[in-house]
Amino acid sequence: MPVQSRARSAAAVLTTVVLAFGVAACSADEEPVAPVESRSAEPSAEPTDDAALFAHVWDLAAPEGQNLRQYLTVEDDAWTVLFAGDEGASVVVLDPETGAELDSQAIEGVSFADDCAPGDATMLCTQTATDSFVVVDLETLETIATVPGGEPMGVVVEGGLGKSLESTRDHLVAGWYKSGDVLTVLDATGEVSASWTGVTDAVSVGPTLWNGDYYRGNQILRAGGGVAETSATPLPEAFLSPTRAVARPADAPGWVLVDENLAPLGTVERVEGDESAFTPIDPGEGCPFVDQAGVAAGDDRKAYLLDRETFEVTPLSEDLFMDPTASGVCRDGEIIATLAPPGSWEAELYRISADGTVTHVTEGVEEIVNDLGGDLVLAEGGNRSYILDVSTGQALEEVDDLDLTKSLLPSLFDAAPLYIQNEGGLRAYRSHVDS
Repeated sequence: MPVQSRARSAAAVLTTVVLAFGVAACSADEEPVAPVESRSAEPSAEPTDDAALFAHVWDLAAPEGQNLRQYLTVEDDAWTVLFAGDEGASVVVLDPETGAELDSQAIEGVSFADDCAPGDATMLCTQTATDSFVVVDLETLETIATVPGGEPMGVVVEGGLGKSLESTRDHLVAGWYKSGDVLTVLDATGEVSASWTGVTDAVSVGPTLWNGDYYRGNQILRAGGGVAETSATPLPEAFLSPTRAVARPADAPGWVLVDENLAPLGTVERVEGDESAFTPIDPGEGCPFVDQAGVAAGDDRKAYLLDRETFEVTPLSEDLFMDPTASGVCRDGEIIATLAPPGSWEAELYRISADGTVTHVTEGVEEIVNDLGGDLVLAEGGNRSYILDVSTGQALEEVDDLDLTKSLLPSLFDAAPLYIQNEGGLRAYRSHVDS
């Protein structure tokens, strides 16, 4: 359900992670970790209205002193989530229908500074306090091994997943650490899957996996390990899909669209002094991006359409600007977007055709937060949250207890038809919109 917005761009989970050359099994006479005290889901403040388009259905409190850290697995019948604080972490399995806790376990040595990369049966978690990793059995939630790591270390993020459920959070697939000029990647079981020599320091902290190879700074770490390759051409910094990524030349402002073979497909020029990152609105497949012109600091950034396959620019029929709440959805090749008119810092709703023709829909819609299917979206404006019909600009239903103005991590997790607000614990809403 593709929407890019203030909330989406803030929803980057911190990427620290994993290392190791060998796996040391936990001693058999170690003290077992005590289960977390069980908590029950609380009902909504009011009975759920089955006729509501978007209803609050359950809450789940976080363990004391901990907050939601990341979603580990999201299955139809059970979700596994990680809560963490300064002095500990807990894995909780819950029923997504009711919010009831099915199982829980404390994870020693893991804190909010750490990440976990889940696999099929185990997950690998960083332990930054000790420069090591732990391996956790996802069925028993017990720590089954420890793995020596190093500094720096972290988790590997998989790029190019596209705008799907996975893109609402970082997709963590492995752990990594660096020792001297050697970088090592571990799988979710703690086993070494590859290592490379000749790895230099990089502005980017960890490697990103894209189509089998790893990318870090200006180097390519080829699948299977070996010697790191320093690239003479720009390497991806933003991954749009399995076949499209965006790179930035080191010697000039601007962005280059590349394919999976790193062949340049198109360029977006930027002016000198424009330090903005690549942050176009992606309304979804079937529509171009909405981007903004590169300008010097303080000048207005005029929006335009940017072809998702070639980077060809199509100007809009009138001047509109991208403010922090710019967002959009694709409907049959047409974009419905929140952009700001000249002289205003408050976004309004516009319809943009493939040729760049702009039609004003309505005022007061500052941000499209989630695409609910059909003509309906979850929107925010005037400090209120509501269901909006983008075909008419009409607000159909206000969601009284949902605060979409918070910059939380993530602000609203999309696992349709469930949508989860991070309130330290979890607050769940169910969409009854027919897609």
